[in-house]
Amino acid sequence: MFRFVLSFIVFFAFNSFTNADTPTEANFLRGIDRYNGEWHIIAKGSSEPIGYFESHWKDIGNTKMTEFSFMSIGIWDETQSRSVGFCFWNEKENRAEFNEIDNGEEGCVSYAGYCLDVTATTMTWLVTGWTEKGFLRQTKMKDTFTKTGLNRTVEHLKGKKSPKIIVEWKKLNVEKSKPDHPDQPGN
Repeated sequence: MFRFVLSFIVFFAFNSFTNADTPTEANFLRGIDRYNGEWHIIAKGSSEPIGYFESHWKDIGNTKMTEFSFMSIGIWDETQSRSVGFCFWNEKENRAEFNEIDNGEEGCVSYAGYCLDVTATTMTWLVTGWTEKGFLRQTKMKDTFTKTGLNRTVEHLKGKKSPKIIVEWKKLNVEKSKPDHPDQPGN
């Protein structure tokens, strides 16, 4: 009996730390803060950066929002991929969302995504893309934050597969958290 109770307590304690939470405005702020700063982006099959990404908090009244951008670099620069977007807390839907426009090898692609879950070390996103011709693809991305950046796993759900799969982000620098969020890392 003691062994059963001990096993149950260990399972319950471990489970409470590893289970993903439904995104809330508070854990959204902590989660999104981990993306802020400058990064080199690594694609599947490459050890060199294919792109540069940066994200920063924008102070727009009471709106909690980050602005981000991406541009291709190195040998991948021939496609001249450029993206810009915003990540924010959607009060109406009660979830973290982002909107992004990308101009690259697939033409102009509009992406919309929202956070499915968040843990102390991960964020999982459902992302849908469209072109001027209509639906393009839907993927599920899980970002796992590490000491040197983040690792990304991508699950293709439907539509056309992406020509490049981003698998890693390497930190170049980390931006301090927003001043009105003292509980954030870096403050």
